[in-house]
Amino acid sequence: AVAYGRNPEKKAAFYDYFEIYPTEDEKERAIYMKIYEWGHKLGIPVLATGNCHYLSKQDEICRRLIRVVNGHKHDNKKLFYHTTDEMLAEFSYLGKDAAYKTVVTNPNRIADLITQAAPLKEGVYPPVIQNAYEQVQKLAYAKAQEIYGNSLPASVAERLEAELNYIQKYEYAVYYWIAHHMVRHMNDLGYYVGARGSVGSVLVAFLLGISDTNPLPAHYYCPQCHYIDFDVFALDGFYLPDQVCPVCGCPLKSDGHNIPYETFMGYDGGKVPDIDLNFPASKQYSEFEFMQELFGANKVAYAGTIATLQERFAEGYITVYEDKTGDYFTKEQRSYICEKLCGIKRHDGIHPGGIIALPQGMEFEDFTPLKETKKHSPIKKATHFDFYSLHNTVIKLDVLGHTVPDIFKLLEEFTGSSIQSVVWNDPEVYALFECADTLGIPEFGTDFMKDMLLKIKPKSFDDLVQISGLSHGTGTWIDNGEDLLNDGHTLSELPALRDNVLLQLMRYGLERDSAYQIAECVRKGKFNYGSDLTFEFV
Repeated sequence: AVAYGRNPEKKAAFYDYFEIYPTEDEKERAIYMKIYEWGHKLGIPVLATGNCHYLSKQDEICRRLIRVVNGHKHDNKKLFYHTTDEMLAEFSYLGKDAAYKTVVTNPNRIADLITQAAPLKEGVYPPVIQNAYEQVQKLAYAKAQEIYGNSLPASVAERLEAELNYIQKYEYAVYYWIAHHMVRHMNDLGYYVGARGSVGSVLVAFLLGISDTNPLPAHYYCPQCHYIDFDVFALDGFYLPDQVCPVCGCPLKSDGHNIPYETFMGYDGGKVPDIDLNFPASKQYSEFEFMQELFGANKVAYAGTIATLQERFAEGYITVYEDKTGDYFTKEQRSYICEKLCGIKRHDGIHPGGIIALPQGMEFEDFTPLKETKKHSPIKKATHFDFYSLHNTVIKLDVLGHTVPDIFKLLEEFTGSSIQSVVWNDPEVYALFECADTLGIPEFGTDFMKDMLLKIKPKSFDDLVQISGLSHGTGTWIDNGEDLLNDGHTLSELPALRDNVLLQLMRYGLERDSAYQIAECVRKGKFNYGSDLTFEFV
């Protein structure tokens, strides 16, 4: 308005203060002089601010590079973080007193008017479900007694009570209540839901139908008379040989994968639940509609995402810049620029199945701005803030669309057999893995996995779990797992899973809390060598 004479006085009344930036452009300086005069005339403070885009002067090359790569003209603006003396020098053209007023006095004046604020609301705000804990407790005990009898074995009762105590202590029952009802809704439509990740370590999740992974140690149980045998000395219950009940003669069922609850809940049970579920892709929008019914149409939105620049793309940016400008960097300069570029925002997006749910009485604007989605989905809004920022504030439900639940449905229709009737210890099935005849089997059909299978020749379900662990992440099969097997170690000796570390250390005699801390350090690849942890091995 000042530059083009478009009634600046009328527009100026809207603002609490004006900002002017460092520049060497004489035309811009003339405009800033006029803005300063308008501010003085109208009694509106004028502030000199850095308009910072980076910290140090030498990082200007990073902004220039990004602009050139994205087709923008370089503007030569000084957008680094200026010191006070540098700012006073930049605005000396206003005069000594005016420069001090805009650089020092007015910014402090505005800062003093601003109360303490944070971009994110503090606290945790899940949806409120009346008597959620009592309902979760009732459902869990009812299912446990259906499987193991009214008088629960001590090991089952102790594990269940420990988990429920943590859920009650930290008020996490609503997470399990919601997941239970979402899974049940899909089950009522005739579809299975797969639980992803570490929620399979929670017995309560298994009993509520959220997960079909029983985390108890391997065991037999009789569905008829509730005979139970935990003294089976097996790593995994899915590969126990067939047995009949010594009490009533009924065929025994076997189960149990020996997964400690700390994997999901943390050592003290205080880890915020992050329940990831795979819904059939064909019914994902149906589940979204159910969520709108459950919470209210204006109380659910997609979780936003932020994609950052990875190293390979950063190196590509540098190469494109060199090709466009003819300016080439040394090896050291490339390394410095690449390090600076890694992790910056590339673009924002929308999580394919991450849904934020709000409690009644609150609006999304209490936590985050919203943006429109372009999906043909019943949910029309997404959070502007990414879901990592909101993770410990509002509840995020992972309603992920997946092909496997749809495949299960089709297999049941084509074969007339239920997925629940699958025999887990069928030797013919394990023979397929031993000879790597696994085309079409999720996670095991790639050439990489087939090579692992032919090398290891798995004989049991526990072997398949170990192989799955070794094939993911770092420090596994590619790094040294294959070498250790070649050196004569057995598959069971390799710490392929975080649970292996925790359980093995406990077998060595470590206290549970110390074993858990070490397992977490190993999992993250970090260890504080200055910690006060001391261990005595017997």
